[in-house]
Amino acid sequence: VVAPAMVKAYLRYQSQGVFGLIASNACNTAVTDDGKLVLSGANEQIAAWSLRKGTLEACYRAPTVQHQVTHIVCKPGDDNVVAAGYQDGCVRVWYRAENKMALALHGHKTAVTCL
Repeated sequence: VVAPAMVKAYLRYQSQGVFGLIASNACNTAVTDDGKLVLSGANEQIAAWSLRKGTLEACYRAPTVQHQVTHIVCKPGDDNVVAAGYQDGCVRVWYRAENKMALALHGHKTAVTCL
């Protein structure tokens, strides 16, 4: 008896977005200085939620990132700049208004737990 060949469709996984995830339990949340948004780690991306409306306002995700966000902090006095630590030890700095990553700092060997 010959078994049929298995199709390896699971290897073609591509992240399309996260359905229903508000925040990962491995990450803190950060509220902007103006109190309008809360930022949370949602697996590989940072989600910006409106506190007044309760809606998702923006998501920040680098295309090649495959590691979970572990810590988020907003720059005091300038809510446009957000720093996020990741499970792979990288710290990425984001400009929220432009929705782009400013720089990535690779120096840690383990997950970033505090910024």
